[in-house]
Amino acid sequence: MADESEIQRIAAVLRESGWAHHPSLDRETRLWAQLSAEVNNYTATVDDYTNDLCSRDYLAEVASLASDGLRGRIEHQVAAADETFRASTVENTTSA
Repeated sequence: MADESEIQRIAAVLRESGWAHHPSLDRETRLWAQLSAEVNNYTATVDDYTNDLCSRDYLAEVASLASDGLRGRIEHQVAAADETFRASTVENTTSA
């Protein structure tokens, strides 16, 4: 993959900033799509849910550090899952 060295560089930056070693662009893209598809039937705990949402956070972090070309490919890959998630959930508009 042409983007592999850039992806590896970004992953190293994220690990240095405190992200765990196990996340990867492919893994988190897959997990985000899975969560988006299953959010209406989610049966795990709220702690599991907030942890699972970190997949999308990771993707946003990678995209923010990516070149325009890679960012566009990431956004394209997650667009359907983002739309599915938005259609299946209600935004919390209350402030904490």
